[in-house]
Amino acid sequence: MSVTVEQFAELSNLVIAAAMEPGRWQDVADALGRAVGPQVCTQIIGYDTHTNSAPLAVASGYDPDILKLYQEHYHLQNPYAVRFEDMRVGDVVPAAMLCNPNDMIRTAFYSDLLRPMEDIYCGGGTLLFREKGRVFVFGGNMRAKDQDRYEDTWLSLCANIAPVMRQSLEVNRMIAGLSFENWALSQHNLGSQTALMLIDPNCRIHYASAEAERMLQAGEVMKTGLSGKLQFACEELHHAITQQTGSQTARCGSVVRSLAFETDRGQRWTCRSVGVDLSRLDWSPFGKVFNQQGPALLIALKPETSRLDVNKMIQSALGLSEMEADTALYLAEGMTAAEIAESREVSIHTVRNQIKAALSKCGCRRQADLVIAVDRLRTTGAHTAPLSPIK
Repeated sequence: MSVTVEQFAELSNLVIAAAMEPGRWQDVADALGRAVGPQVCTQIIGYDTHTNSAPLAVASGYDPDILKLYQEHYHLQNPYAVRFEDMRVGDVVPAAMLCNPNDMIRTAFYSDLLRPMEDIYCGGGTLLFREKGRVFVFGGNMRAKDQDRYEDTWLSLCANIAPVMRQSLEVNRMIAGLSFENWALSQHNLGSQTALMLIDPNCRIHYASAEAERMLQAGEVMKTGLSGKLQFACEELHHAITQQTGSQTARCGSVVRSLAFETDRGQRWTCRSVGVDLSRLDWSPFGKVFNQQGPALLIALKPETSRLDVNKMIQSALGLSEMEADTALYLAEGMTAAEIAESREVSIHTVRNQIKAALSKCGCRRQADLVIAVDRLRTTGAHTAPLSPIK
């Protein structure tokens, strides 16, 4: 028996659809499980730390109680997983090569999970990706009584559909990365052309944008240490971030915190961070492939420019005079009208008139609205102004 051309075309279309809509990988698992005749219990499992996507963990055909038992007691005692390290990308491996059936039937794994589902210890699968930060596996289990007639057909299907699955997973990676950056930039006011990273409470990097990867490679501002942990060259900043992962991430708050630091070469940077909840990631029925869930920290890094450049940007964007822009910038940095007047050696009435003029030109009713407008320009415009230093 073989899969017809029409059947394969339909399966391929489902896989391609999952490229644009990752939620449809479950449809793929369901359809593949029915493709060769008798039910094949299928799994598509993996993770990609370079994107914000949930770990892919979909299954079809398994008894829900069996999946629950696996999750609770056997996900670290899977006899098949012992040979995963020997697999090469693209290889299609029969289940018997992953674990000898004579050895398998002596295990509690077989007695509790496979035997109750009519001896589903046959079948096999393929390794789709195995590289730094990305692993994906696809396979299926079928009944021993179906092996002689259907296993070769199943393994052939795995070999033929694997290239299409790899292509769709590449598209998933691209879309997930773009979605993450767009979400971070638009939802959290972090600015364009910003280096973005997502780290867990242990400072391990789950995602890094292209600019962040470049900075990590350069190593001047930050780098990765053992186990993929983020390390900042500025010890004061590194200490502040590690403290924040334990405090701010525990609350998963949406308030952006800004920290300023300077490299040994004198370049000043702004580090902005906001809590993110990773618990929205999909539950994995085959063990915690991606074992960090819950609070995390989104970090955005951007170099600062001179105050004069920021002033010119505010003038251009808001239509203010040089002195009005300077006053608005001082307000955004937390100074009062009296403090601005004292620093400039002008009367407080002059400063108040400049504030009124700036409010009028910007269409703002309150001073707080003007501060918000200036702060948004500083973070999302072409430049970023100095922010409050680390305390």
